[in-house]
Amino acid sequence: VGIDRVGFEGTGAATAIVLHSQPASSLAAGPARGGTYRYTLSSGRFTALQADLDPPVFLFHAIADADALFERGQWREAIAAYERAIADRTLRDWKFENGRGASRDALVSYALFRVAVAAAASGDDANPAIDRVIREAKEPVFLNAAEAFRKGYQERESVTGGCLEATRYLATTGAGIDTPGYVQRLMDHGYANPQFTYRDICPL
Repeated sequence: VGIDRVGFEGTGAATAIVLHSQPASSLAAGPARGGTYRYTLSSGRFTALQADLDPPVFLFHAIADADALFERGQWREAIAAYERAIADRTLRDWKFENGRGASRDALVSYALFRVAVAAAASGDDANPAIDRVIREAKEPVFLNAAEAFRKGYQERESVTGGCLEATRYLATTGAGIDTPGYVQRLMDHGYANPQFTYRDICPL
């Protein structure tokens, strides 16, 4: 990662060093983001690193930002962030650009699925969002997961019930079938980025 800007903020004990790094990446690490890193003065030394990442240029990172809101239970904010990622065609497909196959359809399908789960978790009727996954998702594994989620959601009348059914489907293995491995490969964007297992898709 290359530092392209260095600056100072404040004076005396309130002094902070502010660095901006350019994104650097490799096929193994996956797509990277630039960011601003702030070191504050504490006991005579610069410590307490704070990082503010640059706005995403890759679709994967935009969805990762939405995932962070989802994980904090900020359902409506997460839905809005997933919707922005789905709609923004300027966000780049890192896998496609690096000869690893297109990932946009998989990432959009995953985002549609997460919108449905977040809608259910927020207390809204999730059925319209589930219908949308089934109608629009181009990656079958998330379409099937949405159908399984609906089954559990309706039968158990809970988001947890929906996620149990979806995760049961995503755990499917058998002769020539390795759904957990498929999901992991589908979502893999290098070791420097969030790693997914089938249990992470619907964790509620």
